[in-house]
Amino acid sequence: MVFLNDHKNHKFSLKKNQRLVCNNLFKETFSQGKKIVGKYMVLWIREAPDASLRLGLISSKKMHLRANKRNKARRILREAYRKIRPYLRNNYDVLIISRKSILIAKWKDIFTELLELLLKANLMTKKDYDEIISSERL
Repeated sequence: MVFLNDHKNHKFSLKKNQRLVCNNLFKETFSQGKKIVGKYMVLWIREAPDASLRLGLISSKKMHLRANKRNKARRILREAYRKIRPYLRNNYDVLIISRKSILIAKWKDIFTELLELLLKANLMTKKDYDEIISSERL
C-alpha cells in the first residue's frame, strides 16, 4: 500500500520522461478533444500507443498575472498527480490546465477534484478511488 502523505518516499517524483514537454504532444492532446471540466482545473486526456501517464501542466496569465501564483498552482497540481499516478491506467497522457479558483482552494478539495476527474475519464478504477478517498491520510 502506498501512503499518500509519505514525503520521504521518492516514488512520486516525476522524471523528465514522465512529463509532457514537446509542443506537438500538447497540440495533439488538444486536437483529440477529450476534456473534463472541474471547478479548479480542466483535465485533457491524450490517448496514444506511446502515451505513458505523462503529465503536462498549464497555468496561463489569464489565471493570474503573478508568476509566483501560477507556479504555486503548478506545484499543487504536480504534487496531487504524483500521489495519484501509481493508481492510474497506462496508454494515456494527462494535461491539466489550472483555473483561478485553485489559488484559494484547500488541498483536500483540489486532490478530491482531481481524483473525481480522473475517475470520470476512466483512468482509474472505482476500487482505487474508494481506497484513496477512504484513506485518513489526506
